[in-house]
Amino acid sequence: LLHPGPGSSPPGGRVRPLSPRPGISPRPSGRTPTSSPPGRLSPPLKVDGRRQLPQFFVPGEGGRGRGRRLEGESLETKRGDIEQAWKHLQTSPEGLEPAQFVQVVRDLCGFPAFFNRPLMRRVLDLYGAKPTAPDPELRVPLDCFMRYWKEEMEPYDGVDRVFRLIKQPGARTIGRQDFVVLVEELLLFHPGLQFLSDHTEFQEKYALTVATRILYTVNTSRTGRITARELRRSNLLEAFQLVDEDEDINRVTLYFSYEHFYVLYCRFWELDTDHDGAVSREDLMRYGGHRLSRAIVD
Repeated sequence: LLHPGPGSSPPGGRVRPLSPRPGISPRPSGRTPTSSPPGRLSPPLKVDGRRQLPQFFVPGEGGRGRGRRLEGESLETKRGDIEQAWKHLQTSPEGLEPAQFVQVVRDLCGFPAFFNRPLMRRVLDLYGAKPTAPDPELRVPLDCFMRYWKEEMEPYDGVDRVFRLIKQPGARTIGRQDFVVLVEELLLFHPGLQFLSDHTEFQEKYALTVATRILYTVNTSRTGRITARELRRSNLLEAFQLVDEDEDINRVTLYFSYEHFYVLYCRFWELDTDHDGAVSREDLMRYGGHRLSRAIVD
């Protein structure tokens, strides 16, 4: 019989396995005998002898936790802070006045200050014992705000809280007029807009322009109404916080800049030659020295 030479294979093509060298243990596989095979989920946890699968769907929540209620924001958790606010701020037996309630809006709710009166009206509209009073007489009782927190704050995250406050009760979307109310409140208190206090006409035009810019930018579906999903995907809440914190309105180029409004207003005034407050087809044809074709205008 011939012995195979060095490096040659035995008959049948099978290679005889080599024995490990003395003192060298085989390479570990990286898995313990009790671990699950690759590609297989770990077995469910057992509680009281029953299998418990981790919850992977929560009604009302979107992907990656969108819409999930905020931790530590339940009424029972916040009750002490709310009661302390009323105890230290309240001077009228009927509840907090607008100048007092603004601290609740900012510190407890986390809303911009110009949400103050709109939030007061919403609380009173939903839970007040009598019709909402005129602005100078607005008072929010503690029990009404407690109910509002339980039903309109506790179950929702920050975006949904703002969405539900801005839209009308019972509505599923936000319209342009819903933003006009907020901008009118901003005009009353923002230092960068105080020069408009004696110019009611410009206040109305500024509020309408800002509301229109918001609707045009956020309403990507072009339906004329903003959905909760569109609000969540936008930068509007960031703009709300910026305009609330910055005293120079022109530094907030997102929606609220007065300089931007003035440029738009001047261009509109130039096109509206009869100054009836509307740009007709003939007016628009003159835009840019008649650079727009009839097809584009139509």
